[in-house]
Amino acid sequence: MKINILLPGICRVPTGGAKVMLEYANRLAADGMDVTLFYPIEPKVNTVNNLSLKRKIRMYRKVFTKKLKQKYSARIWFPLRKEIKERLVPYLGEQYMPDADFTFATAWETAEWAVQYKEEKGEKLYLIQGYEDWSGTREEVDNTWKMPLKKIVIANWLKKHADALGQEAVLINNGLDFNRFHITQPIEHRQPFSVLMSYHTLTIKGSKDGIAALEIVKKEIPELTVTLFSIYKKPESIPDWIRFDHNPVYLKELYNNSAIFISPSLSEGWALPPAEAMQCGCAVVVTDIGGHGDYGINGRDLLLTPSGDIKAMADQIIQLIKNNDRRIAIAKAGNTIIQQFTWEAAYTKLKQEMDIKQKQKEILLVQ
Repeated sequence: MKINILLPGICRVPTGGAKVMLEYANRLAADGMDVTLFYPIEPKVNTVNNLSLKRKIRMYRKVFTKKLKQKYSARIWFPLRKEIKERLVPYLGEQYMPDADFTFATAWETAEWAVQYKEEKGEKLYLIQGYEDWSGTREEVDNTWKMPLKKIVIANWLKKHADALGQEAVLINNGLDFNRFHITQPIEHRQPFSVLMSYHTLTIKGSKDGIAALEIVKKEIPELTVTLFSIYKKPESIPDWIRFDHNPVYLKELYNNSAIFISPSLSEGWALPPAEAMQCGCAVVVTDIGGHGDYGINGRDLLLTPSGDIKAMADQIIQLIKNNDRRIAIAKAGNTIIQQFTWEAAYTKLKQEMDIKQKQKEILLVQ
C-alpha cells in the first residue's frame, strides 16, 4: 500500500505537529506500507498561482540548492525509519505526486492541494491538529474543513468546531512516547519551587505572559528557580535569573528535575509539552484553552487558568509551591490519567479509519 503525506514545509526543527505526523509515518512504514513525505518550498495554492517569473525561478533554485546540500530532511532531529522516502518539491502540485492508495493532508494549505488530486492519488485524509488561523484567514481555514476530505481531529474542541461547521470528523487523540518520557526522579523528592516552561516566539504560545507570571512569583518566592527550553536562541529580554536551554538533548531530565510545568498558550491543538511533563511527574498549570482540555480534570489532574490572565497563573504557581502536598497529589493524578494516551491506541484508530475508507471504495467499485 502506498501512502503520500503532505507536509506544509521543510521539517528541519522539532515541532509538535510534525512530530505527530512523522510518528504515524514510522508506524505505517513498520506495517509494510510504502510511505513518502513531501516538503514544499511554497505551500499555498494562491501564492503559487500568482508567482512572478522571478519568484518562480527563485523557488526552483531553492529546491535545487537544498537538495544539493541535503538541507530538508527531518532525520536531523526525528528517527525516521530508513525505508521512508522524503521528497522536496517546489509546491504540492499533482504532477509531483506518485499514484497512491492514501494521501494525507496535514495542514490547511496542504488540504487545498489534496482536494484537487485525481482518484489515482488515493483516498484523501485530512489530519487537523489545530485551528491554524495564524497562517491563514479564518475563511481560508474553515473552507478546508468543508472540503470533501475525510477529517480526523486530535482534540475535543476541534471536533466541536467541525460539528459547528456541519462537518463530520473523527476524534483521535495524540499518542505519547512512554519509552522516552516517564518518571525517573520521585515526585516527592523534587524541589517544590522548580518551574519549567517551553519558550516560543509565536505570540499565540503566550511565552511573554508566562515570563510575566513567573516574575510575579519570583517577588513572592525569591527561591524560585525557572528553566525555559526552546528551539530558539535566548532573547535578550529574558531575565538573567532564568535558565535557558536551547535545543536540550536531555529533555526528559529537564521534566524530571522540575516540580511544576506551565503552559501559558493562547491557542493549541493538543499541546505535547504539558502532556510530556505529566508523563514525567510535573504538576501542570496551563491556560484554559481547548488544546489543554483533554488532559484531565481541573483541580485534580492539572490546574487551569484563564487564558491571558497573568496574575491567575502566578497565583496558581504560588499555591502549588506553598502547598507541597497538593503539588504532589496533582502531579500523581496527572501522571496516572495521561497514561491513556498511547501511540498504540492512536494508531489503531487511524488504521480503522483507513480500513473503512478502503472498504467504502471497494463497495463503490463493485457497484
